Amino acid sequence: MADISTLWRFPWIVKGALLAGIVLLLLAMGLLAAQWQFLATAEHRTGTVSALNREAMEDNGVGYRMSVTFRDAGRNLVTVRSSVVSSATSWRVGDAVGVDYPAGRPQDAVIATFVDRWLAPVVVGGIAAVALVIGGVGAWMAGQPGTRVHRVGNGVVGMSWGSASTMDIPAAERTRPDPPQ
Repeated sequence: MADISTLWRFPWIVKGALLAGIVLLLLAMGLLAAQWQFLATAEHRTGTVSALNREAMEDNGVGYRMSVTFRDAGRNLVTVRSSVVSSATSWRVGDAVGVDYPAGRPQDAVIATFVDRWLAPVVVGGIAAVALVIGGVGAWMAGQPGTRVHRVGNGVVGMSWGSASTMDIPAAERTRPDPPQ
């Protein structure tokens, strides 16, 4: 384990990736915990797909946003729309779909699909994993014997690694000119 002074000497890209990875991992864990808490206390109902609304997508394609109608605990009819637009859907009007909502607030219902429930924690967790891998590999590489950090002023502009054979030779001997012929 490197001491804290070694960590401060890592290039900003390594420190930044590690910090971003840690922050995003904590955010993903918070989103996951919030979802589990919501599901533990939510009212669960079965609704019916009432519409597949055709909408334009950001990439100029066409997608569908699902609307689901269900009856809340007071037997009132409530319609909720999916939070995402999908280019392809396996749902058809009339299909049964699960719906979860906070007790007493059916207008805040969430359709019980993987995307509506878990997309945010999965995406944020995936980005966190990539950032942690980049930072971890960078930290490992910066900690290798023979690694030189190139600086301009106080800024790190790169790292280089020497071969094992030249790293054992003192710098003064590596820079001697060739003998005359």
